[in-house]
Amino acid sequence: MEAVELTEEKKIQVILQHWARTLQIKVGWIHEFDNIVVNYTNIRLMIDNFKLSSRQFKILSGHTSKITNVDSTFDEKFICSGSFDNTVRIWDIETTSQVQEYKHLDTIHCVKFSQYHYHYHHQNVIYFSSEDKTICFWNFNNNTSQILDCYTKP
Repeated sequence: MEAVELTEEKKIQVILQHWARTLQIKVGWIHEFDNIVVNYTNIRLMIDNFKLSSRQFKILSGHTSKITNVDSTFDEKFICSGSFDNTVRIWDIETTSQVQEYKHLDTIHCVKFSQYHYHYHHQNVIYFSSEDKTICFWNFNNNTSQILDCYTKP
């Protein structure tokens, strides 16, 4: 059997996949494998640059409890994060500052930027799920939201 040589990017991807499975972290790529966003185990978001010897170079601080999920916009300008502190936060990647915050009634499980709203309606919308069995669509430009109650009675 012939050995296959892996590219540097593929080696990093394999290592990250192993870390993601082992540590149950959420990763997302930014700028063609130059940077990754890591859902760190405590209350920080780290942006790590593997071309600089895996040194941490940006920390986004603000959540007061464990981060559950992160996502980045298609144009890589913003990151959103959800947390056990019942908030969804929007971060500017360039300035590392918090741009917006949405306070919910319960733990946020999953956050995602809506590609549909961005491409078809030119709106910045995040949808997220919560421990209270709701799904929320939040337009963070005009701070409006719509909550869908997914609770079903037995």
